[in-house]
Amino acid sequence: LFDLDAGMDYLDHHPEYAASYGKKRLFSAEKGDFNGTHGGDQTLFAMTIVPRVTHIGMLIRVSDFREIGGYRETRLGIDTAMADVFLWVRLALKKEMIYFDHLRAFYRVHPGQHSQRKIDTYRSEYDYLRQWLIDLNPGIHLALRDNAPVEVTPANRNFIQMMLGVLFVRENRPERQLELVDAAIRLMPFDYGARECRLRLLLATNHPAEAQLEAHRMMVIPNVTDYVRFISFEYLRKIVPEDPLYRLAEAELHRRFFHLTPDEEVRMKQATARK
Repeated sequence: LFDLDAGMDYLDHHPEYAASYGKKRLFSAEKGDFNGTHGGDQTLFAMTIVPRVTHIGMLIRVSDFREIGGYRETRLGIDTAMADVFLWVRLALKKEMIYFDHLRAFYRVHPGQHSQRKIDTYRSEYDYLRQWLIDLNPGIHLALRDNAPVEVTPANRNFIQMMLGVLFVRENRPERQLELVDAAIRLMPFDYGARECRLRLLLATNHPAEAQLEAHRMMVIPNVTDYVRFISFEYLRKIVPEDPLYRLAEAELHRRFFHLTPDEEVRMKQATARK
């Protein structure tokens, strides 16, 4: 872990945020550097689908952590990776979390790792988490499900965005999924998780031209991170390999997403040298 002082200082001066976090980079004693950073800005829409938050290097204000009850039991107990997601969801219902688009931690992976062993449990517990959100405010859930008007307030805005994601993943009609994801984009235009789900839906329903346009939109989101750019370019490469925007920025993206700064290279060498 590094750059913790800056993260703590930011929280000290911005009480509106409950947590700060950044990217991680994987390595192992056997394979060395995995050559790629992981983690991206929070996406409330995809929080109960595939969250991009990385718990490694996350700093949480103690008072906020205690106020939401800290780590909580999930259906199969606290000894699952889902306990992290459950924590992030409850934090997001209380306050915002701030993402810094730079490396904050090196993360060593090894055979038999707890988080790897629990990956099937991690996925199966999403249904528990989605139902927990529904039970938190069944009135809003029913209104959104039935396409009825819902008053959006600062207090329920994050909840509504997550609930739209819950309804999206439970829906099997593409036309209704598109309505839900479009509602999420109207509510939070810069939630790239909603835009990624929209892009994937367009591809699945054979609308490559619209999917290409959505990938372009993702790249111009204000303060867009390298992680989101990487996702967008990967989709563009599958949709239209000769896309001029992809060709133009491919080298720059590769440099920013995969390369380490001189200081980070030193830290990686020190980390991989440890057994």
